[in-house]
Amino acid sequence: MPVSDSHNYVTEAYEGEITAPDGTVLATYDYSYPVFELNEDDNAEFLATINQMFKKNALNVKSNTEKEYETLIQEYEYVTEDDGHWFGPYDYRYGYEIHANAKGIISVTEFWYYYSGGVHGNTFRESHTFDVVGGNELELSALLYGTQERITEAFTNEFMKIKDAFFDDPSEVVPKELPNAQYYVDADGVTVYFQQYQVGPYSSGFVSATISDKKMLKYDFSTME
Repeated sequence: MPVSDSHNYVTEAYEGEITAPDGTVLATYDYSYPVFELNEDDNAEFLATINQMFKKNALNVKSNTEKEYETLIQEYEYVTEDDGHWFGPYDYRYGYEIHANAKGIISVTEFWYYYSGGVHGNTFRESHTFDVVGGNELELSALLYGTQERITEAFTNEFMKIKDAFFDDPSEVVPKELPNAQYYVDADGVTVYFQQYQVGPYSSGFVSATISDKKMLKYDFSTME
């Protein structure tokens, strides 16, 4: 197992807006991403790759929003020509949450949010658990003891406790969708979650379940501050 300390990091953040010639705000955007410092036992090239990934994903929010300028102008002009409509600015965001940062492990979730009209915006999340010393991203099976069948069974049992959050029976859905699920590790254990609409309605949000059985956990962060 990795033995390095937790990683110091700083947060880079930026916010901006796109406006029409008359000054009307067409879209707002903001992003924040972590930049981790190198520890002595780290795989330096791998850590640099991680930092570059976060930065690239963050900057893409700005560039992709700017590419929408012509579309936004057209929609704004259409709305202003029709007094029966109201133009609300679009909104794009990118951020992150660190779940674990100890023992050479960094577990983090990136999230994207966008609103382009309608009743509500949409959010997408993607999680990564990195072994910064070994220089690789850990699969779900690397975080838990047991066969793939045992791991699937354990999560299915947990999701059965919240079966009302699913469109269909979790005992059928989870084994099929688990390979496409996102996961992270933190002080509570290993959490698996599905994207909005993946297994349940919007009201269910990101349907998630956590395995906290220490007999199954390869990494114990329960004492992590």
